[in-house]
Amino acid sequence: MGLIDAREGMPLTVDLDYLLQLGEDVRLVVKVRRLYENDLATARAEALKKLPPADWPEYFRRIPADSDSFALRHPRSADDIPIGQQISVSIRINERSAHGSRDYLARAISVAPKGDVRVRLEGSHEELDVSPSSVRLPK
Repeated sequence: MGLIDAREGMPLTVDLDYLLQLGEDVRLVVKVRRLYENDLATARAEALKKLPPADWPEYFRRIPADSDSFALRHPRSADDIPIGQQISVSIRINERSAHGSRDYLARAISVAPKGDVRVRLEGSHEELDVSPSSVRLPK
């Protein structure tokens, strides 16, 4: 059951009733309410008290790349990517409930084994070896 604000295309309230199978059947009732102005600020402040940004997992700190800032073509080899260059890196998401990819800002830091590129993701400072075909250079 739920109410939707047709003008904004946003849910106002949603009541969900699930039956989960976790070894045994478990009933889960979820109530979602849209928050506005002071309610939203208060909820955000409370959530940040419980889990401050310093305690967030590294991947939460990644900075999404603006696709309009990067060229459509991909480099052919790691040698085509200047060390120190800010780039966009496409990272695959392959989880039970989500599939696809997302582009993040990164910086090329070296050539890695097997012709890959070692990058440092902006924001999280994670280091990954990625294929040159996952990299997009600035326009």
